[in-house]
Amino acid sequence: MTDCIISDKDKKYTKRMLDYNLFHKHPVNKLIHTIAIPQIIWTSCVLLSFIPLPIVTNMSYLVYGLMVTYYFDIKREYGIDMSIFMGSLLLFSKIFMLVFTNYLAITLFVFTMSWIAQFAGHYVWEKNSPALLTSIFDAFTMAPLFCYIEIEKNYNTVKNIKKLGYASFNHVCNYVEKASINYQKEVNIESCFDKTAKEESSEHNTSDLNNSDSTISDISEGEVSDDNEREVSENSDIETSPDESKNK
Repeated sequence: MTDCIISDKDKKYTKRMLDYNLFHKHPVNKLIHTIAIPQIIWTSCVLLSFIPLPIVTNMSYLVYGLMVTYYFDIKREYGIDMSIFMGSLLLFSKIFMLVFTNYLAITLFVFTMSWIAQFAGHYVWEKNSPALLTSIFDAFTMAPLFCYIEIEKNYNTVKNIKKLGYASFNHVCNYVEKASINYQKEVNIESCFDKTAKEESSEHNTSDLNNSDSTISDISEGEVSDDNEREVSENSDIETSPDESKNK
């Protein structure tokens, strides 16, 4: 992948990558940088978050945008890949700050140890000075790209991440589809239950109304019969009263 960059880009970027590669030949030093550089990136994002800025809220987002723009200028493919690579580390830094209350102490520890490990890789195994002492700009811009190339070349991590991303996306789509179907089924079942309950309630209300009507009619009939009995008794009293007066 380094060969692709060297053959594709102009002399300016080719020289920068070649110069950086000259400082990193020993496999142990390469491994140290592959591990330490991502730690430095996300810890730097945490530290840059303390510098407020208008519009982009803080310095970490501005630096990320400038770095990605630089990689797009080198090569569009690397601009896309590095935006994902560094964007993931930026996102991790924000999640880290939310999860850990003592994130600043942990960040400073990881940041310091990562730099110490890189210097040790140069002085103990590589037997040379770090690229940082030669060109600060090239060290900070080429280091993340170098790390990305080493990870992709030796561990095939990028392709695995892409496969994992596609698989996760398909899994999420299938989950959403199944959840939507299950939700629709539940809605249909609830609507059936509601319809049945309404029908039963309507039948119950109709039955209660009929029962109340029959009760009212029974009461009315009873009252009418009581009135008739009173009238009959009163009439009989009236008929018997003249006879009683004659007898007297």
